[in-house]
This record gives sequence, C-alpha cells and structure tokens, in this order.
Amino acid sequence: MTASIESYINSAMSRKNIYILILLVIALHMIACSRDTSESVNVFKDNVRRLNRLLDEYANIPEKKGVYEQIPNENGVAVIILNLGKDRDKLNSFYKRTAKEWEATDRALENTASNQIAQGWQFDSIFCRGVLRIILTEIDLNKSLARRTINTLGEYINISSEGKLHKWTKNEMKKNFFNKYRELFSPDLSDEENIKVYFLLISAYQYMRLNEFKKAIIQYEAIVNSYPTSPLVDDAKAQIEVCKEFMEGRVPEHIYGKPEENSEKEK
Repeated sequence: MTASIESYINSAMSRKNIYILILLVIALHMIACSRDTSESVNVFKDNVRRLNRLLDEYANIPEKKGVYEQIPNENGVAVIILNLGKDRDKLNSFYKRTAKEWEATDRALENTASNQIAQGWQFDSIFCRGVLRIILTEIDLNKSLARRTINTLGEYINISSEGKLHKWTKNEMKKNFFNKYRELFSPDLSDEENIKVYFLLISAYQYMRLNEFKKAIIQYEAIVNSYPTSPLVDDAKAQIEVCKEFMEGRVPEHIYGKPEENSEKEK
C-alpha cells in the first residue's frame, strides 16, 4: 500500500514537473518573441526618424520656376508637361550625398513591411515607404523608379481599408506629411482614406509620366467615384481630360500652356 502511494506521488510529481517545464518553455518563447518585436519596432522607428531628417533637408532645397518634360504619345506626337520642382543642381548635389541613406531607409522600411515579427507596424511601414518613394521620384527622374513607386503606393492602396496607422507614426510624420498635405484632406474621410486618395493621385501622375494614360484615368476615376468629398476630385477630373487629349495626340494647352508662352512669363 505504501509503495503504491509513493509510486502515485512520484508519478504526480513527474507530471507536475513536465507541466512546469512546458510553461517555462512557453514563457521563454513569449519573452523572446516580445524582445524580437520590440527590436523590430525600434528599427522601424529609427528609420522613420532618418527619413524625416532626409525630408527636412529636402524641404530646404529652393524651388525653381519650372521645366518641361516631353513624352511621346501613342500617335508619335510630343506632348509637354510642366514639371515644377526643386533647383536641379542643388537637388543633384543633395541626392549624390545622401543616396545611400535613401536606399538604406527604403530597404529597412521594406523589411519591416514584410516582417511578421513587427506585429501591427507593417501598415505604418508601407505608408512611410510610400512617402519616401514619392519624394524620390521628384529627385530621380528615372522612369523605372516611377514604376517601382506605383507598385509601392499600390501596396498601401490595396490594404488601406484594413489598416490603421499608429499614433506614433502620425506624430512623427506630422511635419513632413500631415501638416504639408492637410489641406488636401477631406474631414469626411479618415487619415488612412485621405492618404489613399493622395497616393491614387500620385500613382496616376506616374502613369502619365510612363505614357500609360488609360491606367492614369483608372486611378483618377477611382478618386472621383469613390471619394466625391475629397478636395482632389476637381484635380482628378481635370487630369482625366488631359489624359484624353494626350491619347488623341493633342497638347493640352488650356492646362499647361505652350512652352514659348511660359518661357516668356518666366523672363
């Protein structure tokens, strides 16, 4: 009888020790995951801060009056887009000095966007990467970058209805994005929806640079049809007409003016 009791007690203790061991392993795993998540989020935040430093410096580059970019349309006729931007010499000097930082920040944000460990921060990273790519298309006029930018903005556009930006991200990007574009936002839409509308507009413009006017129209129509209260609707409607003129081989002079006319105005 005594032996049976002792055997039962030993068996119970063995089971208890196994349970304790299992709980210990689970706890250690949770601690490790928590540490990995924290490190991933910290890496993301460090790169957003680096992005803002680059955006601050970019913002200080003076504007220039305007340049013209010629794009051959489907009928072989050159059309002209007025491209207002930064002083090109100063911009090139800035980019030459900071190109590696832009690339490293873009790569780090892409890693966070695809990192399942960074729970809940992937959406923030996709947004910040979209902002970065928009600025890069103003710095680097290479049309392959325009294509990549469309893809990046498309990532945000496709999941915007499911995502919610963290308060930290909104505060960090307040100066270089939200304050800068707030007048383009509709009070009837959430910040996430307003960002989507702006990204649609920029995507459409990039399609125009690529001479893909039908795809540009699709983006503009998405703004007009889905977000009628957005301040960008009128711009979208006007650009739809511009795209149609491009597709017909006509220069939209009523929007951009003739080169010689603008040249006279700049003198």
